[in-house]
Amino acid sequence: ILSANMDTVTEGKMAVAIGKRGGAGVLHRFADTMIVEKWLGMCREAKVPCIASFGLSEEDKLPIMYGGKNGAFNAICIDVAHGDHDRVIDLLRFIRKHVPDLDIIAGNVATGAAAYRLVQAGANIIKVGIGPGSVCSTRIMTGHGVPQLSAILDVSEALSFLGTRAHIIADGGIR
Repeated sequence: ILSANMDTVTEGKMAVAIGKRGGAGVLHRFADTMIVEKWLGMCREAKVPCIASFGLSEEDKLPIMYGGKNGAFNAICIDVAHGDHDRVIDLLRFIRKHVPDLDIIAGNVATGAAAYRLVQAGANIIKVGIGPGSVCSTRIMTGHGVPQLSAILDVSEALSFLGTRAHIIADGGIR
């Protein structure tokens, strides 16, 4: 089980609590660098899995490379509302080139074709879900969304058919 990378859900204490119970905390990306370093330190001290979220800004590239190379986190999550676009693809290729062994979660997507593009660019874990969660405002604000089970089936079938070894995270729609 992974915690949601929302500022109202996962900070350092929650990441440690989830990690101690066999899951992994996914830290949100809306804190400053000093706070994130403190959270990562808490996770390392507790010896629990920790995943750090990042956006698409140029300022995010240095902490991704530094943290990925020195083991500050177990994986990263590229945190964008719609993961199937060129800036995500470019960042995936950049990370994979500079930190080849880092687990990278990318998304969110709702189609097999979109998931495959992310895998081809370097993601090995795909977040699936656009607008299905009970607290997600995407469908309300944009009018776009896909039923969660439909999205999971489409992505799963496409990745299996294409022979990838990527994993899927069902993001949202769980009660």
